[in-house]
Amino acid sequence: MVRIEFRLFASLVEYLPANASKHSIFLDVPDGTTIYDVIDRFNVPREKAHLVMLNGVYVHFAERDTYKLQKDDALALWPPVAGG
Repeated sequence: MVRIEFRLFASLVEYLPANASKHSIFLDVPDGTTIYDVIDRFNVPREKAHLVMLNGVYVHFAERDTYKLQKDDALALWPPVAGG
């Protein structure tokens, strides 16, 4: 098992459980867990997880199903936004 921090922002906050603190929750996940495994675990629609950051670095779509989360990783998601 590895411990990670999972953060959701803007409209995605609604997918966090009630025991979440503000925008985040700490999770223990099995070794080999991918980014999409965590996204799916919380029923966040993949198309709504537009901006995915891991330890402050953008994660491209192609890597979200292959990157294995490591101890103390911080995974953060934002929905698509529009403005102007």
